[in-house]
Amino acid sequence: MKSAKSRVNDLRKLVEGTGLKLLDCSISGGTHYRLVLERSDGEQTIFFASLSPSDRRAALNNRALMRRFANGTTTFKEQR
Repeated sequence: MKSAKSRVNDLRKLVEGTGLKLLDCSISGGTHYRLVLERSDGEQTIFFASLSPSDRRAALNNRALMRRFANGTTTFKEQR
């Protein structure tokens, strides 16, 4: 299993590869990373990723969601 530092580096590379800026990375509730992301137009969102990289499909889904946000094709606005 990867160390926490290695996992954070993997997440940082994933975020940078999508063209987003990582503003903050913290642990939320002990089971997920809480990432504050910003795209080029200044819009920010909070994104959650699992602490463990055990699910390859989840990593690919996370990348797809980040790319959609970076491209402006989706927003993660809170729906009421």
